[in-house]
Amino acid sequence: MKATDIEPVMLVDGSAAAAAFTSGRADVYSGSLGAIKEDIDSGKSRVLVYGEDLGILGATAFAARNDVIGDADKSKALAEFLRRLRTHWSWFAKNLDVVEKIYVEKRKQTLKRAKYFASVSSAAFVPIRHLQKLKMRYP
Repeated sequence: MKATDIEPVMLVDGSAAAAAFTSGRADVYSGSLGAIKEDIDSGKSRVLVYGEDLGILGATAFAARNDVIGDADKSKALAEFLRRLRTHWSWFAKNLDVVEKIYVEKRKQTLKRAKYFASVSSAAFVPIRHLQKLKMRYP
């Protein structure tokens, strides 16, 4: 799957994202679990992984509707997305000096501010096969 295969959705906030997800206008959701809890509790959707299990405290959960998980192509694309995200964060942690430079050049941050944001913005992903061993809150 290439970036051009993804149709991004522009939404104003987490509530709009949750509404798009629960109505079927968005295939996946990342954010506060409370916003989609009824779909999770009813079994219409499933949590793929919790942000805290990935070392990303700001992203509460990555979830997908069952019809998306059941679609072989979409399920494969989800796995590839998570693999790429894990690769990104692995690179990020090993290249803070480069990240700081990007923050200075592209975000126009001071070096002091760039160092701060680089140090607090990293995350760590673990392979899904390891997460399957964890006891999930929603089976």
